[in-house]
Amino acid sequence: MQLRDEIRRIQLRLGITSLLVTHDQEGALAVSDRIAVMQAGRIDQVGTPEEPYLRPATAHVAEFVGLSSVLPAVVAGGEASVLGVIMPLIDDVPDGPAEVFVRPENVHVGGPVAAVVQESTFLGSMRRTLLRTQDGALIRMQHPAPERQEFGERVDVGFDPVPVAVRPAG
Repeated sequence: MQLRDEIRRIQLRLGITSLLVTHDQEGALAVSDRIAVMQAGRIDQVGTPEEPYLRPATAHVAEFVGLSSVLPAVVAGGEASVLGVIMPLIDDVPDGPAEVFVRPENVHVGGPVAAVVQESTFLGSMRRTLLRTQDGALIRMQHPAPERQEFGERVDVGFDPVPVAVRPAG
């Protein structure tokens, strides 16, 4: 992290352009003004570090950049029903069965989705908890470290109403 921060300081101090090719997403997001996400030799998206994370252009970008729970959904009228919760979509997609990408920071305790804690990982200032719904869907939740759930504990969760990336099922 120190080397990454030093590279960024040098870039800014000297006003130079540099090209970094990496699979280290955190490093790429930290040192970049612009990011290109590629798949099979094609560029899927170019933008600021925030754009591929917050508004991925394709399902591949949503899956590749950052961490997401891939959850079953039904799309209708520009919205997705995700485990009974209605969520807006980033882009228009055809109505029908789909999968949506929900970021762990957009999952919160208190909501209509019943789940059971599978694991909880302490990460310093935060905790990441893996939950399993009755239907077997896995949901990752990121939350403050002191809010600890134990293995096997039942937790009701919900999703923040932020636009989600989607891909048709199948």
